[in-house]
Amino acid sequence: MKDYDFLFMGSEKYKTVVIGTQTWMADNLNTNASGSKCPLGQDNNCNTCGRLYNWKTAMANKSSSDLDPSGVQGICPSGWHLPSPAEWTKLTNFVSTNAGTKPDDFGFNVLRCGYANLDNTYPGYNYTGYWWTTTGNSESATIITNDGTNNFNSSSIKSAHYISVRCVKDNNE
Repeated sequence: MKDYDFLFMGSEKYKTVVIGTQTWMADNLNTNASGSKCPLGQDNNCNTCGRLYNWKTAMANKSSSDLDPSGVQGICPSGWHLPSPAEWTKLTNFVSTNAGTKPDDFGFNVLRCGYANLDNTYPGYNYTGYWWTTTGNSESATIITNDGTNNFNSSSIKSAHYISVRCVKDNNE
């Protein structure tokens, strides 16, 4: 059993976990905000999956960043930020070089909640976890499927999808 610390944000309680040099939320963000929705359009799914956010809401109208750390708080609580692609890579590299077969082995708690399209379809539910990155150079998010980790690329991802948010703690190193 993994030992978790906890972050309290309003009425929400989030598990946190240290993986390598990074402290991650071990739960998806569940802040009810304009520009967010529950997976499959069902409120009870927010309790297990957190909410899905559009790009503008996730970033809190901030500019893209490819830095490590990203420097973009976005919708994350104070002291935490949205991860850049480099921060996701740091997580997956640590997992793969430390005999992990998946981030769950380290307490990340991959939630395969899919994503939402503007037409209220929900691809990937129960199979794939998608999380926003702060990338500015391409339209991508990090994905973790039952088969591994890579990037989700779509020409319209920032304007047409609602995706989960996982926050990483500031000042990890």
